[in-house]
Amino acid sequence: MSAISEECYSFIRVYELIAENLDASVTPENISTIIKLYPGNGDVFDDVFCYAGEVLGVKFIKTNFNKNNQGTFIIYKEGEWFFSNCIDSSMEGRAYIIIPVNPPDDLSFLNIIRFCLKSRVRFVSIIITSFILSLTALAIPLYMSAVYSKIIPAFAESSLWSLSLLLILFFILDVYLKHQKINLFFNVIKSFTSFMETQYLRILSYDISSKKNDWGKNRNIAVMELFKIKSILWLCLTSNTVDIFFCIVYFITIAAISGYLVLVPLFISVFFIVVVFYLVSTSNNEQKENQNLHSFADKISLLPFYQAEGKTDLFLSSYVSESIKFNDIYSKNVHLRNNISSLITFLSSFQTVAIIIMAFYMVRDFGLSVGSIFAAIILSGKIIQTLSPLPNLISLTRELKKLFNIINDSVSSCSTSVIDNKIFVQDSTFWRLHKCTVSYDDKHNALENISLNICEGEKVAIVGPTNSGKSTLIHLLLGVMIPSSGSVYWNEDNRYDSLHSRTFFSQQNLINNSSLFDYYDCDLEKLSRALSFEFMSWVTDIFDKGIYHPPSDVSLINLTSEKRQLLEISRILVSDKDIFILDEPSTSLSFNNSNLFYGFLKQKKETKDTFVIATSNKDIISIMKRVVYIENGKVIFDGSSQKFLSSIN
Repeated sequence: MSAISEECYSFIRVYELIAENLDASVTPENISTIIKLYPGNGDVFDDVFCYAGEVLGVKFIKTNFNKNNQGTFIIYKEGEWFFSNCIDSSMEGRAYIIIPVNPPDDLSFLNIIRFCLKSRVRFVSIIITSFILSLTALAIPLYMSAVYSKIIPAFAESSLWSLSLLLILFFILDVYLKHQKINLFFNVIKSFTSFMETQYLRILSYDISSKKNDWGKNRNIAVMELFKIKSILWLCLTSNTVDIFFCIVYFITIAAISGYLVLVPLFISVFFIVVVFYLVSTSNNEQKENQNLHSFADKISLLPFYQAEGKTDLFLSSYVSESIKFNDIYSKNVHLRNNISSLITFLSSFQTVAIIIMAFYMVRDFGLSVGSIFAAIILSGKIIQTLSPLPNLISLTRELKKLFNIINDSVSSCSTSVIDNKIFVQDSTFWRLHKCTVSYDDKHNALENISLNICEGEKVAIVGPTNSGKSTLIHLLLGVMIPSSGSVYWNEDNRYDSLHSRTFFSQQNLINNSSLFDYYDCDLEKLSRALSFEFMSWVTDIFDKGIYHPPSDVSLINLTSEKRQLLEISRILVSDKDIFILDEPSTSLSFNNSNLFYGFLKQKKETKDTFVIATSNKDIISIMKRVVYIENGKVIFDGSSQKFLSSIN
């Protein structure tokens, strides 16, 4: 078999692994088509990726090897394909992240269960592991029943020691299975992240700010809630909630060895479930507690404004008021938890007393053994213990239901054009805004009835006072905002990503959580060139952990505004983009560094590159050929930079 055939078959093996994770069927026709489409030179995989992705409902996106990058990947190295859940900067070859692209169903408990059922082996493993753990809990009561019911004859030491050793083995098995159970849960959550969560995240991440989604606020909340779901799923899975469904095993065992004594724990359990459902369902204090904390957090961020206006006492009064509300809400939550805890303690003690009383008559009338009584007491206690996570499970279920509604509402509001990246209206002009109005509320327009054209290769300065609408205009040009009314026309292609593949835009705010490697587009050549600039000599002191790690909190203190802008200038200098959209790029630069930036702009002045710069800097304005002056959301001036500068001098 030739090398290319081996390479193709390694891709087919990976394809089958992906299909297994997605519970997708692989037909002989699929395999045959992949073999036909697989490139002979082993270089360009577009056709085979397109077909495989269409069949599986996924997209293969080329990515760079980064430090401990988690996800679901396929890797091509030296003529062979591999499937992996993480990639690292030490790896070689080419990596492609797998992103599901099919429109997702509504997020719900039923669909999450269906998703878990897709990986039948993993799901069955969890059920079997939980079931065996429930059986291991029977070891001690059955052991005591065997000893005290005289199943083991008196003085039969060998039988006693054999049974005791068997019990110890059960304990070891219990520890091992609990460890395995956590690993299985981890794989479920990881699979949820890779193949289910990303479906919703993809829709939300393409949802552009508009009046429909409250200018991105609803989208941002939905993304945060989507992230929150995993923590709740972890709590649900690790709080032994799965074991609640195996209480039936304990009831059957009690009935088998103790007969009618099973009626006591059965009655107590039903009573506990009814009371817990009532207590939890009539309380919404946890939701009020979270709302109170969020409300107060917003007020804390306004403390400097209270101080500036001499209203510190007003802040103190507000603090005390919110603190009293919090104490009231939290005390109700504590009372609820205390009531449930007291209920569990009371029912457990009452259950023991009730079993002993009922056992007294059963010993007298039916000859019930002492060992059976011990076993019934221990297993009844185990039932209450297993049911104890039920209040938490109900609360988490309610919280999940609320999160599902938020995410589903946000996903359903996304238009098909947004999901397909079709933000702009196709036009032969490079950029054209036609009667665009952006209104964040009913009282004020950030932009009002703006119409203007920007041709390819133009050098345009967007000028205006603070809050005049400059940033909003830039967001429209970038396609990250949809106007309340009017249209944005872009080039001859209306796809969102066709603009962004050509555009440089500031990423200053991303550096706090980014490594240098990420910040320079995961391109070592660009990073090396940027670090060679004389004005970048300080970088190694800030990024002291290396290029694959973000700066530490201590280092961020020393990352001044000027250094952030120097990072941006270095990115501009090594960029291969031909459209540059910049927002106040030189406000914090020193005289020498400003001149360096001006020199770059002068070099680009006669090129075909397009520049749109929001600025109030006269030096930059003089280099640009055109000025668009905005005030109160309206275009007041649109003409040459020389004419504009003359009018203000």
